Amino acid sequence: MNTWCELVNDDLAVRVVFEELKKFSKENWLLDGFPRTLGQAKKLDESLNEVNHPLDLVLNLDVPEDIILKRIVDRYIHPASGRTYNLNFNPPRRHGFDDLTGEKLVKREDDDIKIVKKRIRTYHLSTEPLLDYYRQKGVLKNFVGKTSAEIFPKLEKVLIDYNSKILIYYDKTQKAAGKPTILT
Repeated sequence: MNTWCELVNDDLAVRVVFEELKKFSKENWLLDGFPRTLGQAKKLDESLNEVNHPLDLVLNLDVPEDIILKRIVDRYIHPASGRTYNLNFNPPRRHGFDDLTGEKLVKREDDDIKIVKKRIRTYHLSTEPLLDYYRQKGVLKNFVGKTSAEIFPKLEKVLIDYNSKILIYYDKTQKAAGKPTILT
């Protein structure tokens, strides 16, 4: 299953994303699943540096492959709504049927174990260079765990600490300018 940014060249993918990011020039933003290649990462950095808004935090969720495979094998969806169920941690009340409509749940076509293993291999091949790149830049935060309950508190702490730094910086800037402190 290809995403749009794998089907277009790196320049176009970065241009499209960067045009959207310009709308949030005074805000924090989060990209999920982009960049996907080292070329995209470098071009995105160039674009962000040109507007003096360098990328300063990259989050990587590191979940063991066997856990990912188990989640996918146990995943069922309700096609009409997109609701997702997992037999292990979010099962439907009645096995095989949507909780709200009672309609039959199905497996996604790309949830075949062979397809998933191939996607994971491809992911690792493209992601390792990205992780090395961001690790060398000093902006990578890695979160290892098997469940959301295990990973989320670590992730939340980093985001809270990160946001605190922004508020503190903003506070110092306001004081230096002789303006009242504004905390949001």
